[in-house]
Amino acid sequence: MFDSNTTSVSHAAIQSKVTDAIIAYQTKFLNGFNLTLHQSRLAAVLDAVDTSIVSTGIFTQPIIEFVPVVTYVQNPSFSFEAALVQPYVFDEAIGFVDYKPAVKTSAFTFEGALVTLQDDGNGRIMAVTAGSGAESVFKRNIGVLDYDTGYLRLSNLIVDSYEGASIKFIANTVKKDVKAPKDRIISIRPQDIVVNVTSLTE
Repeated sequence: MFDSNTTSVSHAAIQSKVTDAIIAYQTKFLNGFNLTLHQSRLAAVLDAVDTSIVSTGIFTQPIIEFVPVVTYVQNPSFSFEAALVQPYVFDEAIGFVDYKPAVKTSAFTFEGALVTLQDDGNGRIMAVTAGSGAESVFKRNIGVLDYDTGYLRLSNLIVDSYEGASIKFIANTVKKDVKAPKDRIISIRPQDIVVNVTSLTE
């Protein structure tokens, strides 16, 4: 949030400056193995971007990218190596409107349907329709998730197709500081950054 009465800088310019500062933070503090993204340190960097900025809220979600071999049966597994926020047990009668899974993927085509993968609150992974209509369960029990460790394993997954360079697995971790798993580097990419700029007068 910024005070538009103390600056002539536009929303767009503040947004651009914040994005640049995040990328600079990545280069300075995260360019190595086994490092941690500290939200307090990043917030201090962003607060200093412009004197008009009065508060900064940061929401971080670690992403693991999976590059499947399309049309082949695979049983991938990987770990966020962090405790995840376990949601309430999913109830189809209530639906997905307010449901916030611990892990959700980007969309891909699975058994002829466009889906995302999500956990069900009981440690099982389900495929959920991801078209223009309301979400619904497409297939249950295609993997397991350990909420305490962030370990995820999928069974007999066949990806028909996907967009972009990979399928993204996005997690909601208990601790908001993000520590890189062993022998990995945290990368903050411009395409993964969303900056919302709000004026005090709005």
